[in-house]
Formats: sequence, C-alpha cells, structure tokens
Amino acid sequence: MNMPGNATDTELLRRAMAIANAALHQPESGRTSWVEFHCVTEPELLAEVLALLAADKAPAHAFERLADDEPADAWIGKQIGSYRICERIGSGGMGAVYRAEPVSGVTRQAVALKLIKRGMDSEDVQRRFLRERTILAGLDHPHIARLLDGGMHEDGRSWFAMELVEGRSLFEYCDDKFLPLDARLALFEQVCSAVDYAHRNLVIHRDLKPGNVLVTSDGTAKLLDFGIAKLLDDETEAVTRSKVAVLTPGYAAPEQYSHGAITTQTDVYLLGLMLAELLGGQRIPLGPARDIESYRIDSPFASKGGSDDARLVGAARRRGLSVSGLARALRGDLDRITRRALASDPGRRYASVAALADDLNRYRRGLPVLAMDDTLGYRLGKFVRRHRTGVAAGFVVLLAVVAGLGLSMREAHRLRVAQSQSDTALNLLESVFLGADPYGTRSNRTTAQDLLQGARERIATASELPPGFAARLWFGLGSAFVSLEDRTAAVDAMQRAIDAADQALACSGDRCIGADPQNLRILRASAQARIAYYAVVLDGDASQEAALDAAIRVLRNEGARGRIELAKALRYVVDKQFNRGEYDNLARLSAEILDLCEQASGPDSPDSIMALAHRASILKAIGDNAESLVAAGLARDRAGHASGVVGEGLALYVEQQYAGALGANGRAAEAEPILREARRRAEALPGADSQKAGLTWDLAMIEDQLGQPDRAIVEYRTLLARPHDEKSSNTAAVHNALGRALLGTGENRAAAAEFQVAHDFLCAIETQTPPCLAIRLNQAGADIASGDWAAAEGRLSELQEASIRMGGRLAMRWQMLRSKVHLHRREWVAASRAVQESRNALSDAGPVDPIDAADWLAQEAAIAVARNDPNARGLLEQAIAAYRENWIGRPQALLDVETALARLR
Repeated sequence: MNMPGNATDTELLRRAMAIANAALHQPESGRTSWVEFHCVTEPELLAEVLALLAADKAPAHAFERLADDEPADAWIGKQIGSYRICERIGSGGMGAVYRAEPVSGVTRQAVALKLIKRGMDSEDVQRRFLRERTILAGLDHPHIARLLDGGMHEDGRSWFAMELVEGRSLFEYCDDKFLPLDARLALFEQVCSAVDYAHRNLVIHRDLKPGNVLVTSDGTAKLLDFGIAKLLDDETEAVTRSKVAVLTPGYAAPEQYSHGAITTQTDVYLLGLMLAELLGGQRIPLGPARDIESYRIDSPFASKGGSDDARLVGAARRRGLSVSGLARALRGDLDRITRRALASDPGRRYASVAALADDLNRYRRGLPVLAMDDTLGYRLGKFVRRHRTGVAAGFVVLLAVVAGLGLSMREAHRLRVAQSQSDTALNLLESVFLGADPYGTRSNRTTAQDLLQGARERIATASELPPGFAARLWFGLGSAFVSLEDRTAAVDAMQRAIDAADQALACSGDRCIGADPQNLRILRASAQARIAYYAVVLDGDASQEAALDAAIRVLRNEGARGRIELAKALRYVVDKQFNRGEYDNLARLSAEILDLCEQASGPDSPDSIMALAHRASILKAIGDNAESLVAAGLARDRAGHASGVVGEGLALYVEQQYAGALGANGRAAEAEPILREARRRAEALPGADSQKAGLTWDLAMIEDQLGQPDRAIVEYRTLLARPHDEKSSNTAAVHNALGRALLGTGENRAAAAEFQVAHDFLCAIETQTPPCLAIRLNQAGADIASGDWAAAEGRLSELQEASIRMGGRLAMRWQMLRSKVHLHRREWVAASRAVQESRNALSDAGPVDPIDAADWLAQEAAIAVARNDPNARGLLEQAIAAYRENWIGRPQALLDVETALARLR
C-alpha cells in the first residue's frame, strides 16, 4: 500500500480509503467483486483498495476486533465509579459506550458511560481517551453532550460519564419527520453553533458526520464524540501525529487524507459534506477533491429522468417537494453555500463555522448570501424578492438616482451647478444609498445589506466626484456600517471620509462644490473620533487617545453646528472612562451630552432621548440608582410622546434602560417582563445583534437579582454562544457574572473557572481598577465556597488596602468575606466587627440593597449559631424572610440559611 507522497498519491489514497470504507459495509463473500466493479477502469485504485482491505485483516486489526469482541454483557450489572451498567449502547474505535444509572443520590437520571475497551489501553489510546474527557470538561453548550463525571476503574481502564442523549441521528430525524429544507437548516444551525463554540474554546472536532449528531424528541441537536478532536493549543499534536489518517472515510477533508494542517476550516469542510447530504439526501460522490468542489447539489434532481428515479422521488418527498421543486430549491444560494464550504483549498472556504452559519441564516431570511460575487444586481434582486409589495415605485426612484449618479461620474460638467441644487441632490443620494440610521432602529439592515456595498463601489470609482461630495458620502456610508456593526467597513469608510475632507478643504475651482469648510471640519473630526473610539475603547489602545482628544477640541470650537457630533464624541469618552473604572466625571459628562443634544434638536428628538437613556445607564452604573430611575422614566415618557420619530431600535434601548433602573431600585419583578418583551421585539429585527445581546445581559442580571441563578446561567451562556470578541471587556464581564450565578447554584469550581477567564483579561495589565478588584474578590468568594481557606486569606490580604481605599461596594464585599474567614477561625468578635464594617462601607450610598441586608443578617446568624447564641434562631428566620421577600428562586445562600435553621430544630 502506497503512502502519500505527492498530490496524485494523496488523491488516490483518499479515494481508496473512501471505497474501502464503503466496501466494509458489503457482505464479506461479495466484497472483492463489489470493489472490482467500482474500480474496473482504474487498476491502481483497485490495487490500493484491495491492499487496504487486506490490511484490515492484518494482525493489528484483528487485535482491534478482538478488543471489540469483548462480550457485550460482561459489564451488565457491574459498578463503575458511582454508576451501575445497564446495557451496551454503542462502540467506537477506543471504547464501548454503556447506558448506566447512578447507584445513589437524589437523581437517578441515566448517563452514557464510555469505557476503554479491553486490549485497547495502550499509551496512545489512553492519551486520546483522556484528551476527549479533558475537552468535554471544558465545553458547556446546549448543543454539546455534557461531561458529568469521570475516573479510572480498579482494572486501570479510564472511563467517563456524560449526558445520555435519547434521540435519532440528524438525517434519520429529518427524514422520519419529513422536515422541509428550512427546518433542516434550523437544525443544522444548532450543529454549527456547537462547532463554533468548540472552536472558540480552541477545539477542532474533525470527525463531524451524521452519526455524531443526535436530535432529541423536542428537536434539540446534540453533538457527540470528541474522540479524535484536536486542541488548537496542543503542542504535542504535530509531533505525535500518526502516519495513519485519523478520519472517517467519506466524511473527511482533503487535508485529512494528505496529512496536512488540521484547522477550523477542516470542520467547515466536514459540515459542508453534511449540509449537502442533509439538503439533497445524496452523499457527495467519491472523486477528486476538485470534482467535489465543483459538484452541484441540485444536479441529480435536475438531470433528465430524475422524476422517474424512485430514490430521488423519495428524497424530494421527504422534504415536502417534487423532484423538480427540490432541484429549484437547491439551485442557486444553497448550492453556492455548499460549494464554498467544500472548497479544496482551506483558505477559500468560509473563514469560520460562524460565517457558514451566518450565510445559512441570511439565506433563510431572504438576504443576499456571501458565497458568491457581491454584485449590486444580485443584491437588488434579493431586495425585490423580499419586498414585492410596494417596491415598484421606490425601485423606480432608486434606479433614477443610480443612473443619475452614473452620469455624474462620467460628465464632470454636470456637477457645476448651484450650491443649493447640489445639496438637494446630495441629500437625495444620501437618503437612498445611506438610509441606515446609526442611532436608531436597525430594522433597515435589509436595505443596507442589499445596497451599501454597491454604493461603496460606485463612490470608490467616482474619480470625478468633488471631494466635498465624496467626504459626505463616505461619512454617511461609514455611519451606516457603524449601525450594522461592521467595524472593518466602518473604519475604511471613515478614513476615506477624512482623506476626502482634507482634499476638499484644500481644493479650488469647480472641485470645491459641496466644500463648506465648517461642515467639513465637523465631519472630519467626527470620523476621526469614531476611528479612535474603536482603538481606544474596544482595543484598549491608549496611543489613539490623543486623536480622540484632538477631535473633541475641534468639535468644541465649531459651536452650535458641532453639538450633535460633539455629544457622540463625548459618549466615547464616557465609555473609555467607564471601562477603566474612572467614574468621577461620568455623571457630569452624561449631563453635558444631554444638554448638547437638547440645545441642538430639542428635548423630544431621537438624539436627546438617546442621551437621556444613556445618562440613566451611567447613573445606574455609578450607583446613583434613584436618579437613574428618574432619567429612565423621563426618557420613556418622551419616547412615547415622540413615537412617530423614534425608531424601534431606540425605543427598545429606552425600555432596556428603564427596566435596568427598576431592577437597581429593588423592583426586579417589574423589570423582568419589560425586558422579556423588549428582547422578543429585538429578535424580530434584522440585525440588532448588540442590542439583543444587551437585552439578554440585562435579563440575566434581573434573573440573578430575583434569586434565579439557574435561569441567569442560561442567559449568560446564550451570550457567550453568540459571536463575540473573546478579548473584550464586555466578554470578561459576562464571564464574571456567570461565575457569580454559578456560585448561586453551588457550582463552585465552575464559578472559579469563569472568574479566572475574566481575571486573565481585565487584570492582565492593571490589577487595581474597580472591575479587576471586584473579580479578585469574587475569586476569594469562590475559594471560601470551596473550602480553600488558605487561598481565600491570601487573596483578601492582597486586596485589603485597595478595597478599603476604594470604599463603597468593594469595601463592603471585602469586609463580608473577611468576616467569613474570622468565623472559620472561630474569631467571633472579629467576625461580628467585620459585618458591622461591611454595613458602614455603604452607609453613605443611599438606600440599602435588600439582598445586602439579607446577607448581613445571614452572616450574623451564622456567627450566632457558631457561638450557640440563643438569638441564632431568630436571626436565621429574619434572614430567610428577607431573602424570600426579594427572591423568587432558592439560591445557595438561601439554602444554606434554611439548612442551618433545620439543624437547630
């Protein structure tokens, strides 16, 4: 048998392995003749396949069969760890999988227990098996089967228990239920979500196939079997890579056959293979990679005689279509998406699984997909098909303007018109091309996605366009891309606006049309501020602060005409200072922003309402909860009065801030339904990803506040499952909040892991900022909850000076944790004194949070119990009453107090 040397050898081996794998499913007596029939014209391929089949009978493989032939019932009824084996339900290359039940405990929910097979416990297999267990331990996603337990049996074999998924394979489920294409794609997006999550946790699955995806009865897809998964940061992977490909023939990427680099694009390819079969019911035929790449999934159904092929008729019927109907459905976008995923060159595939999923989602929503040339005609076609009703008149106007712009580009003398006429024409162009409102609703994402790229191309090639016009168009285009959260495109457009403004400010003659110097200076400074915002606020690049400050100075000097843009730039400063924990000037800045907007456009304008709602969020963040509710309520009233000019996006932002202010003022029960309704409305908007994420964040915080950490955990993990910047301060905040919620459910080790993720980012450079100090205090809390008192004392000692100096909630939290340490050391007086100091830390902070008050009562009760104080029972009852008055659920803190009271009784 040849080992791969060049591309031809690799292709031959790839095809041979696929055919050999298929041959193993044929009866052994007719296996050779079956292979000869399929390789009749290719003697080299035939020899390679026969060599592979012979190797399957070699001693090494016989040894594997011997391992697999361990009596299926040998373990039935026996105990492994804390589980009793019930039945064998599966077998893989390394291990057997059993259905097992816990021997004891409250729950008797069955698990899937995987055990290394007898004879397979070599060092390499043990390493792979333990690596699978390690990988699963780090993955927690609704569409990945969860690891529950693990260990080593007394005979030295490793095992682990995971969530038992009761379901059918992806293809079986879809076919048995006769699911249409859209429902199949919805399930496939669940699979993509799981794979994308694994990638973001540095895990490549590399064995994606239909059998490794089960669908439960309620339609939830679960990804299984990380047995050959690869850790992206596993430095031993390249060294230990075997010369025998680790793959499933028929479901493998070209680089797996050729022993090339295994990357996330490998999983993209495997998903492409699954997608093709899921949609058309036909496995991609065996052949060279270049043929697979050019294969069209609609071709079998579009072929002559397809309607007479019982197999194709059945596949179409299971999708609710005729053969010709399925051919039409697969033709076009779905075929393009599949072929892009199946590109033989990994660099030409989708850049990520998230990008593949996004394109499928775009297809399902009727938006243009990215798997094709991004032509304006294609985008306009998609727009018309989505909006057939009422589109005709608007489309005629659009074509007229586009045609006019084209003529303008060709004939410079047509631009030599009066300034007033130029402004009118430019306003019309902006309304058509750049209609996305960067401040308000993003429901116009459809129009922007269809048209803005075309507008960008026209502006970029408009060499005769006066620079004053170009600057305004580029700035408007950049603002639209800001609205669509496309940072790269926004920065590019804003920089082009700056360049065009510089040209316009230096121009002379006819080229000066549209070159109002003051407007250009304002535009230029605004674009400069936006670019600096991305660098300073999102990336933490302090080198760009000077650019932001310079832009603000320019805008201040421009007086009344620069007020709105100055307000936006000052919001960037607010975001910068908030991220750094510099809270002293935030209230003043937010008041200035509101004043600027009201002076510029009146109190009921969208800009002013946005500024007022933003001020509410700032006041809440710095602890001025009462004033936050006043501002949020006023913003809500104004938005209601101005509903005709307030877009849906701004309306939802106001609702979000109002609900947040309610929660901060102890009215979480009122806030929760407002947030749920706002998120429901946001989900109906195309785009608005950051707004949906913000609403989910606030909803999670409210769930936590209501004593429902289990529900909050679901929301936090939903946030982390969305595409996001792993290194942003927002992501670190989510990990920190998730850790707090996990502490609330008693999952202390998992909580510590989340705190560590947050710490690694936010505390990497500066450890004394309020956000970092809060995370480090949470780590000390996790140490205490886990019983690691030495670690807790060490952290608290390190944090004492900074926490006390900062005061407020940081000092309050430090004193409470210190009280717990004193209590553990039976230092009753010191423990009581620390509780009082914790109270004192918030004595000037306004109304006391009721949960803080309940926590103080609970700690005083714990001290009284330890001292056998007769007042202990009364204190415990008061603490329980305080918790129950504010909590709907029963977090760990309440359970602890209830347990203490039960022991006294």
